[in-house]
Order: sequence, then structure tokens, then C-alpha cells
Amino acid sequence: MAGIGFRLKKLLDKDSYTSSLLAHIFSAFISSGPWIISVLVIVVMEIIQYRQISIYEVYVFQATVVYCYAFSLITMGIFQMPLTRYLADMLYQKKYDEYLPAYAGTLAVVGVIQGVIAVAFCFFIKGWSHFYSLQTYMLYMAVSFNWVALIFLSLAKNYLFITVSFFSGGIVSFTAGYFLGKFYGLEGNLTGYAMGQVLIFLLLTFLLVKEFAPFKKLNFRFLKYLGKFPLLLLTGLFYNLAIWIDKFIIWSGPEGDPLGHWLYFAQVYDVPVFLAYLTMIPAIAYFVLEVETSFLVKYNTYYHAIINKHNLETIGLLKDDIMFNLKTGMWSLIKVQGFVAILAFVAAPFIGDLAGLSHTQVGVMKVAIFGVFFHMLFQIISIIMLYFEFRKEAVLVNFLFLLANSGGAFLSLHLGLWSYGYGYLAATCLSFFIALAVFNRKIRDLNYYTFMQQSIA
Repeated sequence: MAGIGFRLKKLLDKDSYTSSLLAHIFSAFISSGPWIISVLVIVVMEIIQYRQISIYEVYVFQATVVYCYAFSLITMGIFQMPLTRYLADMLYQKKYDEYLPAYAGTLAVVGVIQGVIAVAFCFFIKGWSHFYSLQTYMLYMAVSFNWVALIFLSLAKNYLFITVSFFSGGIVSFTAGYFLGKFYGLEGNLTGYAMGQVLIFLLLTFLLVKEFAPFKKLNFRFLKYLGKFPLLLLTGLFYNLAIWIDKFIIWSGPEGDPLGHWLYFAQVYDVPVFLAYLTMIPAIAYFVLEVETSFLVKYNTYYHAIINKHNLETIGLLKDDIMFNLKTGMWSLIKVQGFVAILAFVAAPFIGDLAGLSHTQVGVMKVAIFGVFFHMLFQIISIIMLYFEFRKEAVLVNFLFLLANSGGAFLSLHLGLWSYGYGYLAATCLSFFIALAVFNRKIRDLNYYTFMQQSIA
């Protein structure tokens, strides 16, 4: 997202509170658009749905949407990192005409894979009506395509259109879901929600087609990067699976609600954790807008000095400059995320009343808020590792996160309801400090690893 971050920084150059606020709002929507829209719409719709459908049907709706996001994101984790690397290489080589063909090729590959998964899940489950199965299929495919569009959006220029696209899709998901739900109940709710997600995909695709070179033919060359960079593939897969593994495990416990048709949902855990995830958005926006852009300037200067054969003393000073920049950026992120976490913790009872949470759910949310604090920092460390080609370390710490979150969730099931959320907090805290220690060890010897990775020829 650094590319669009540089363009957003132009708003900050205007040196006004309004421009600064707009820049951070745009950054939040561009980096976390589907996340913001999905959580807010689901929470607001839940309040309204109780007047339209039964509690059981509310849970079925929420579980259906969550399953679509969870399994589409886990599957996309296979493509996410290698595809991002492919686009970065094309950007470095200034092959801008590769973007739109690659986008179309990615949609084709993802469409086939996700289509098979969606058909197997949606149309071969007994108990669902054909219409509900069709709407679930449409939602799953739209969400999957939106993940693809997000990867390519970092190269787009019209950040205002991107923000409007997510905002418009959210409004359509809510209004269409509400009005169709009045007449068609659960099926109407899901149809309206899916319509908003389809609209987001169409708008983002329109933007990408408009901004990139004319489409000529499908480009599948990005698939070679799956084999060329298997560690990137595993990193994306492990990370996205780690995000959801605790939910899967909690669903199987005593607090999980079996809704039939292979659907499970743990209202006491899922809703407060999803709300806690929202506290990560300000820090992500700040990272895209401030930290990553500043770091990338130092990063490019360092490697340009190596390519241009500057002396070792100069390269050493530039490496120290990178390290100082990273320390400053991480402290800034800790302050931003820490402030948001403390504010959300204090406001948790009010948020709980607004969202209709029970006392137990508010307690889970309070714990999860600090889990999100460490989760955010861990995520940033993982991203920075990949900038420096520390791929082996990145895949190992993300695998550790997967194991730790799994173990924390199983331990919570054993200890009981009072411990829900603490497993996630322990997993993110442990993963962050280990990732930080590994990264610090590697970055101290950056010159060594940089030169040793080069071919002698």
C-alpha cells in the first residue's frame, strides 16, 4: 500500500486539519475497506434483524457471512504474497501494461478455484433453499474477487473513488438487506448484503480498467511466482489461517452454536472479537500513510547505494538510518495503537450497550482489544521482514502464530468461558516478541545478508 500512501501524503502537505483528517480516512478505507464495511454492516443489521427474523436466523445470517469471509480469505492467502511480489517486480521493471492482464488472469484462476469450493459448500448442503444457496455463492465469489482487487488497488491513483466504492457498497448492503429482509426474511437479508459486495467489486474493477493500460489478453505469469516463492505462499496461508483458527476451535466448544448445514457460530466470542479488530484500523491507516512511506524512502536509498557501488561507510550509515527510522516508526505505531486500545477498553461498556452485547461479551472484547494491540505490531514486523527478503523467518513466525493461537484457543476451551480471549492475547503477545527478536537479530547484520544473497556471477 506504500504506492497509494505516497499519493495520500500530498493531502498532508496542504497543512490543514481537514486535509490531514481526509488523508487518514482515505487510508483507513483503502487499507481496510471490506473489513470496516462488513463488521459495521453486520453489527447494525443485527440490531434491525431482531425485528424481522428469529434469533436463529440472525445467527445463520452472521455465520454465512463469516464463513464467506473466512474461507475466501484463507484460500486467497495462497495467492496474496506471491501476487504482490509479482506486481512489485513489474512495477520495478516499469511494465505497467502487465497489471490489467494480470488482474484478469487472477480473477480467472481465483474464480475457478473459489467457484469449485463455493459450489461444493453451497449447493450440496441439505436444508438450504436453492435461492439461499445461490445468494451465498454470489457473496462468496464477490468477497473473493474483492480480495483480488485490494491487492491491485495499491497501484491505483484515484483514492477518492476507492473510498466512495467501499462506502457505496456498505450503504447498498445495509439498505437492500433491510428492505428485502422486510419482505423475504433471511433470504432477503443475505441477498441485499451480497448486492453491496458485488457493487464494490464492479466499482473497483471499473477503476482498475480505467487507470491501467488497455486489456489485451489474460496474463497468468504470476502463477510462476507460486513455485518461485513457496515461502511467500506459506506465509500468506499461515497468517490468514492463524487469524481464523481460534474461531474454528471455539465453535467446536460448548459455547459454539451448531446451526445445522455445517454452520457453527460462537456469539459469545465471535462478535466481541470482531469488534475488537476494528481498533486495529487507525494504526493500519497510520502505517500506510506515515510509517511505510517514510521507511520506503530510506529503504530505496540504501539499496540504490548498493546498486551504485557506494563505499561501505556510506552503506553502513544508510543502514543505521533505516534502523533508526524503523525504531521511530514502531514507537509511533505503539503510541497510536496503545492510545486506541486504552480508549476502546474504557469505552467497552458503552460499545457493548450500543451493539447489544452481554456482560460476558464485553469482558471478552476488553481482553481481545489488547490482543489486537500485539496482533497489529506482529503484522507490521512480518511485513517489514518481507521487504528485506527475510522470507524464511517470516514463514516461521507466522507458523508460530498459527500454533500459538491454536494452542491458546484449545486452552481456553479447557479452562472455560472466563478465559475466552486470553488465548488470543497470549498468542499475539508471544508471536510479536519472538518476531521482534528474530527481526532485530537479522537487521543488525543487514549488510551481510544483503551481499550474501547476491549471485557471485
